Amino acid sequence: MHIKNSYSAVRHYRKIASALLAAGIFAGCNSSGSDDSNAGYIKMYNASVNAPAVQMVIDEYTYPDVNYGQATSYYELASDDYTVEVQWQSNEDSFETIYEQSVAIQNDITQLVVVTGDFNTPIVKVYPYEDETPADDDNDEYTFRWLNMHTNGKNIDVYLSEENESFEQAHLISSLAPQAMTESFYNEIGKYKFYVTYAGEQDVLFESDAVNFAYQSQYIMVVRDNTGPGDSDYAIDKLSKSSTVEPLNDIDASAEMRIYNGVKSSDSIDMYLEQLGDSPVFTNISLGTFSDASSLDFGDYSMHLKETSSGEILVSNHLLTLSANSDKTVFFYTDYPADDEDTDDDSASELPQTLSLTVDNSNRVSIYDHQINVINFIQEYALLDIYFVRSDETIESAQYRLMNQNDNQGQIVLPNNSYQVFVTTMVEGSQLLLTQTSFTLDENSGDLFIVVEQADEEASDFSLVVSKQ
Repeated sequence: MHIKNSYSAVRHYRKIASALLAAGIFAGCNSSGSDDSNAGYIKMYNASVNAPAVQMVIDEYTYPDVNYGQATSYYELASDDYTVEVQWQSNEDSFETIYEQSVAIQNDITQLVVVTGDFNTPIVKVYPYEDETPADDDNDEYTFRWLNMHTNGKNIDVYLSEENESFEQAHLISSLAPQAMTESFYNEIGKYKFYVTYAGEQDVLFESDAVNFAYQSQYIMVVRDNTGPGDSDYAIDKLSKSSTVEPLNDIDASAEMRIYNGVKSSDSIDMYLEQLGDSPVFTNISLGTFSDASSLDFGDYSMHLKETSSGEILVSNHLLTLSANSDKTVFFYTDYPADDEDTDDDSASELPQTLSLTVDNSNRVSIYDHQINVINFIQEYALLDIYFVRSDETIESAQYRLMNQNDNQGQIVLPNNSYQVFVTTMVEGSQLLLTQTSFTLDENSGDLFIVVEQADEEASDFSLVVSKQ
């Protein structure tokens, strides 16, 4: 497809293409619906797979943290030269700067700051582009550019089709070298599918589900590494003018799951998925342990849980939904009835029951900090305080802590270091230490689960289980 460089030519081409093809992608131009605002924009996107959260600092003002695959909003600045820094917090009191340059903010120009490469030797690139949102009289159109931030160093082709079409009916949008950004493309508002191949080849490496473009706006489509469990090495991020990033996964990507046995009445459990027949997906999972991960097709499943030795049914028809490229852990645990002294009801509803909690696993691969998901199954105490204490700290001075935890899940990001973990609660003004453990985080640790449990209904003992997500 020949790319036109004037908007009027594009509109003329669209009319011809519509008559001949009924659908297609229509290349855009360099024209802009600029005004006299005398202001421009800046936005940062983190495309460094193993990066920690990074921050953009402009003339000493610090913008929000951005993790891999995330972006800031578009920030409007008066046209001028600004000192732009990109930094990350290496410890409690210090930041390391990986980029510091003067950036010219110009009228109706967006400066897209992209962090990329291995974060041991990070690269920061700035992509200036015009605001080319279609004019008001073209309210049936949106515009987008493509940016190739995949780390394999290969040239790719990107294609587009209507939502109900196949790759054979798709139209080539552009070829993209590594770290290259295209010009703008205009297209009619609607739902479309995208495809990625190696440059000049026809084997599809990535196919998206239908993506909705509902608004007259401007988007950046970023091709990046897939860190999920699916077979495709590619993923796409749809960047808008807000901080929202819509990740697009391969439509046929498999999902991955594992389970945790926190069922106190059973030494080991077997888990079945009704849609997969009579053989268990996980078998003989001991109390207090995680299963290995299992790869499954995306879809909706009914979970059934049995005690391994007796075959007693512990759970029936608990719903599990696995979307393409998703990675989940299902925690099975014992829920004890509330201790209500005002009732004499001895009904079965007051017996312990087995419940499930499904959690999305983290696919971050940051080498400098790690996401810790705390899963709390202690029911004896309503509120927990969890302290992550380094060697030069005490509980009172610990910087990293989760306070008043009354939900099943809590989350914190910790930098590499050694930690003593203390789980405490307050009872009538006294601070009780329920359980403790220790671990060391380094560049190979990955993100972790910490499971906090009580041993029995009387809450006579408590435990911690630490595992990679």
